[in-house]
Amino acid sequence: MNRELVILLVEDNPDDEELTRLAFRKSNIANRLEIVRDGAEALEYIFATGAFAGRAPEDDPCLVLLDLKLPKVSGLEVLRRIRANPRTKSTPVVILTSSVEEQDVIQQLHPQAGRFYPVHRGGEDSGPLLAGAQPAAAAVEAPGAGRMTVQSLRLLIVEDVEDDALLLVRELRKGGIDPDYVRVETPQELEAALDAGPWNAVIADFNLPTFNGLDALRTVQAKAGDIPFILVSGVIGEEMAVEAMKAGAHDFILKGRYSRLVPALERELHKAASRSKRRQAEADLEAFTFSVSHDLRAPLRAVDGFTQILLEEYAPQLDAEGRRVCGIISDNTRRMGELIDDLLAFSRLGRVEMHPAPIDMAALASSVFDEVTAPPERERIDFHVGPLPPATRRCCVRPGPTLLPMPSSFRRK
Repeated sequence: MNRELVILLVEDNPDDEELTRLAFRKSNIANRLEIVRDGAEALEYIFATGAFAGRAPEDDPCLVLLDLKLPKVSGLEVLRRIRANPRTKSTPVVILTSSVEEQDVIQQLHPQAGRFYPVHRGGEDSGPLLAGAQPAAAAVEAPGAGRMTVQSLRLLIVEDVEDDALLLVRELRKGGIDPDYVRVETPQELEAALDAGPWNAVIADFNLPTFNGLDALRTVQAKAGDIPFILVSGVIGEEMAVEAMKAGAHDFILKGRYSRLVPALERELHKAASRSKRRQAEADLEAFTFSVSHDLRAPLRAVDGFTQILLEEYAPQLDAEGRRVCGIISDNTRRMGELIDDLLAFSRLGRVEMHPAPIDMAALASSVFDEVTAPPERERIDFHVGPLPPATRRCCVRPGPTLLPMPSSFRRK
């Protein structure tokens, strides 16, 4: 006797649950559908614990449909635990998402994610959205602002001459900074020290026996990211110093002229702290907009989904006016979805490189006019777009009627 394969739906929204059941029936998917309402309940079912401790092994899900935002335990944490367990790591998981932005968030939170599968409606491809997600790497706490002490300043010195390193440390202590430092002098030692970090700053000699300051800079950038990097040398030329600064070095100091060392280090530590705070603020904003967009899309999906059901299954009972009203509802839910995507895109402008692009102002004005008027109104309006100057846009947000002044003239017929 063939056992019935179980599909586990992890969804706290009853409307989305109902739409999933309708989609299964429409696609002739006859698998048994088990429903759990939150992340904690999902983990209990998957691992046969708690309320599901007596669940039969043959009821292991062949596929998990997983919402991202769940009560008690998040969808991403459920995914992490599935992938971390040898028994369940190969279980197909489909992330239920209605936005490319949400997929971006998944990839950012799981930088070591495996293959990425699109989710199709109609049962075409039931592959997992994230086949091999791994937990995100732990963030390194950014250095704080203000005068650093031995407890908070960890300094990596790249220097082959021990006496020169001691001179640097002595100068820092004279300036009130007593660092916890390590000296390295080879590429292998540098990589090992960076792996053992985190570090608050790196001070590197430019001329070293087996590599140079630019090599050290590239290694630090690859392994430690955005931390202050200061070069010191007594023989480097002006052109090489400029090249080092362009490559990402934060400052350059001549050996024996250490009066700038303490102010330069403190300045760069303050800047690094400011950059860290800005990145954190941007991450918090994106997390907030992601959460809000998820909450806004849930009722939109319900409105659009049930409207489509009315049009497809109850069309004979609807007159022309009823079908027209359903079309208006569908158009407006689509427009609301576009606005949510635009708000998400706008929240990410601080981290996205912007490229100017030409705008067809006449076409844009006409499209806005179509958006803010209904067909019966357009029949009574003689709409003309006058000459418009060329324009460019520098952001990825779609202009809308609330954002765009429309230079045009119209008169009633």
